[in-house]
Amino acid sequence: MLFREVTFNEWKPASSKGHENVDFWSGNHPSTIAVRGWLFWRLEAGRFNFVSHSVIEENGTLIDITPIGGNMLHEHLLFLQHLGSDEEFEAIKKCHSCLVFPPFSNAEFSSVSGELEENASEDMCG
Repeated sequence: MLFREVTFNEWKPASSKGHENVDFWSGNHPSTIAVRGWLFWRLEAGRFNFVSHSVIEENGTLIDITPIGGNMLHEHLLFLQHLGSDEEFEAIKKCHSCLVFPPFSNAEFSSVSGELEENASEDMCG
């Protein structure tokens, strides 16, 4: 997946608004397609953080147009495309927009919660 900075007239994509950014862009650029899925990256505790996200497909290439905040770099992010319908994606996103896998036990969470807060960007789960 590539990252591209884009603008359209006065509009610029907003951080933490991946779905809205892609819907706006694909609505104004008929040659692109909205693609739903999850961004994910490895956490220090041997787990992965998954966040629902949308990118565009242009000429067979997936392109992320949403800027990220915090200390996260696009090079550390991977995109997992949802292969089902938009309705299925919305149902999953409603319950699991942002999650850590495998989940932490209560004891593990207590010992790493400060570390996770330092490494996670609120923009990524917004």
